[in-house]
Amino acid sequence: MSELEELNVLDVIDMKARYILKEDIDLDDRVINIRGAITSKLLDKFNRSLTLLESLNSDGITVMIHSPGGEVYSAFAIIDRIQNSKCLVTTVGTGLVASAAIPILASGHIRKATRNVTMMYHEPSFNIPFDRLTSAEIETKHVKQLGQRLNKFMAESTN
Repeated sequence: MSELEELNVLDVIDMKARYILKEDIDLDDRVINIRGAITSKLLDKFNRSLTLLESLNSDGITVMIHSPGGEVYSAFAIIDRIQNSKCLVTTVGTGLVASAAIPILASGHIRKATRNVTMMYHEPSFNIPFDRLTSAEIETKHVKQLGQRLNKFMAESTN
């Protein structure tokens, strides 16, 4: 008897429950949760979850967002992934959707917000140590370019 044949229904349910809790994904309702700070770790988790749901079928996927924001480059990667998904992706803002989470919300093919969501958007920022003043000018210019890029994306996504 193979390992798969030895698994009983309770083992499969237990494995599914552990996966759902670990990845913050609802396989039955096709919901991915983005909770907490936008980081490269969250990006990796999001990519795994979206890829899994896309591989199951082409039904729509809902991305629930409750995040204070975070890394702008990870946000851009999530945006690209949503916009290039094989499935129709609905993004839903709930709780707090701020900073880098706002353009993620705007990237959905369908965009929604719950009644009590709080949203906050600002230009990107970096913490620049004072002992690196020469590079501060370069980083400041880059931050302004990122801000223009985000503002253009938001304008196009929200009309």
